[in-house]
Amino acid sequence: MAGLNYRDGRLHIEGDLRYGTVAALSRQLLAQAAREGDMMLDLAGVGQCDSAAVAMLAACRSVKQRQQDRLLIENVPQGLANLIGVYGLGAVLLNAQ
Repeated sequence: MAGLNYRDGRLHIEGDLRYGTVAALSRQLLAQAAREGDMMLDLAGVGQCDSAAVAMLAACRSVKQRQQDRLLIENVPQGLANLIGVYGLGAVLLNAQ
């Protein structure tokens, strides 16, 4: 099961991010994004993922962009980075400030 943990000034996302597991996590993440200013996500604990993970991160980026805040994403697993690249969102999600 995927989860959010706040520590060290970052939100850590942990677990598998797949279509069947990401809905509740996505709601939590977007609610947190709406409450915070600049946000740092640490994805070191992410296991398997699919396009639902990319959609969740893109939705979070959209919230932060509307608020004119920064979203920094670090420790992106290679599989997720590859998916982000396939969807052409590398510049938006991986290099965005």
